[in-house]
Amino acid sequence: MLSWCWKYTASTVVSALLTWCKKTGQAPEDVLVWQCALCINQYRVEARKARQEWEPFTSFRDAFELRVRSIGHVLALLTPWERPIYVSRMWCVFELYTAVHLERTRVDILLPEVEEQRFTTALEHEGIFQVIEAFGSIELQKARTSCPEDRHHILHCLGLQSADLDCSPACKELNTKLVCMLRDWLLSTATPICERYLANAWTGCTANPRQVRQQLRYCSNALHLFSYASHWKQSCKILAKVGQLAWHSCSSVSVASDAAEMLRRSGTIHLMHGRTRAAQRMFDEAQRLFRRAKVPGNANSAALLKTLGFVRGSAGRLSDEMRYYRRAQAVYQAAGAMQTVGFAGLLQGMGICLVEAGRYDDAWGLHEEAQALYAELGAEQTPCSINNQMCMAKSDFVRGRVQEAEAKFEHAKDRLRAFASAEYLVAFALMGLGVCKYSRGLVVEAYALFEEAHDLYSQVRLTCSTKFGALLQNMGLWHARHGSRTEALALLEEAQSMYV
Repeated sequence: MLSWCWKYTASTVVSALLTWCKKTGQAPEDVLVWQCALCINQYRVEARKARQEWEPFTSFRDAFELRVRSIGHVLALLTPWERPIYVSRMWCVFELYTAVHLERTRVDILLPEVEEQRFTTALEHEGIFQVIEAFGSIELQKARTSCPEDRHHILHCLGLQSADLDCSPACKELNTKLVCMLRDWLLSTATPICERYLANAWTGCTANPRQVRQQLRYCSNALHLFSYASHWKQSCKILAKVGQLAWHSCSSVSVASDAAEMLRRSGTIHLMHGRTRAAQRMFDEAQRLFRRAKVPGNANSAALLKTLGFVRGSAGRLSDEMRYYRRAQAVYQAAGAMQTVGFAGLLQGMGICLVEAGRYDDAWGLHEEAQALYAELGAEQTPCSINNQMCMAKSDFVRGRVQEAEAKFEHAKDRLRAFASAEYLVAFALMGLGVCKYSRGLVVEAYALFEEAHDLYSQVRLTCSTKFGALLQNMGLWHARHGSRTEALALLEEAQSMYV
């Protein structure tokens, strides 16, 4: 069954179906597709409307569900890929929702050939994050129908009320489910493209700066994709290639800068998994590469200094952390790169450092400055910006503003669930909520949130990070205060191992 929009042209539909047949190895002449425009007599529908004879919505709903069940396979046609008309039409979203929730029903997402080519080009030249942002959110509450009454009925079928959908938890949950489904398709489509590019590009190390830069770009895109999907095994394979490739960057300033930035990102992935020594080797190698090519201060070298500051802060060396942040700030200023997301992230890091040092008012000012910059850059809805708001929530908590902190963590959790790459931040939000609940005496609710955060960290395989260590520490203290000495000691010892 084809799920589509009436705005699509015949050529768009045909191209998408032919492309899908080619990808799945099927002969087009052997494939049967049910399409409402061709299988339902539209003249009779319009004639009944002219006579003011309206078909009850339930008839459409029941007939559609029956066809989905009997066919068992739905093809959802999206175009253009970066702003699909499909997700703005309530009927289309309803069809997709129905197909996803029916047992033994397969859902494939289609793109016309020209859109697949545009998708591939974006992935190659802009990287995975430009592609990811296209599927950053779905707002079902903004979807429309030609007939307002249909919209009301569809919302009712979805268990939603028409009034105040922006604040509806059920609507947020449904939006998140649809986003995750589209993200899964995105990853399954983008992964073989990245792997193919990487295989074609990686023909051994080369001294040609242009080829090295191209290989670094492929490595970077693939690394982002696999990290985004929590495919850490594939990420590690790329990390091994990055180390080899970096030292074949010649003395070209631009290539050395790109290679050093790749090493920094690679080190950050190691750091997320608690592999501090491997991360530090990557960072040290990046520094040597900058010096070897005599790279002047730029946004990449500032980002490396910022990351080195974070490493010091994770080890509790706050003065060293701030020293690196100040150096990074000076490089950003000298490079004229203060109106960037990277600089906003630096302000955020400096604020976290000041919170740990007990300078809450100064920290709050930096977080506000970072948030204003995120908003100015149009990045207010990104995980980085939401993480900054959680840092502000932490500042609220340590200053005794527990309810304000809890509200910020709750808001952040809901917004982050729309980002498949932000599970670890969702886990941090859950931990923050748990701490707030516990401080208000809601001990059972608090531990349930800690357990949910624990499961999420395990799910994305980030159980060697210092943030996971902080979660274990909170869980250990909970057991210690409630008489479970054995469990408390085991959790606290495991937490301690994260900081060694």
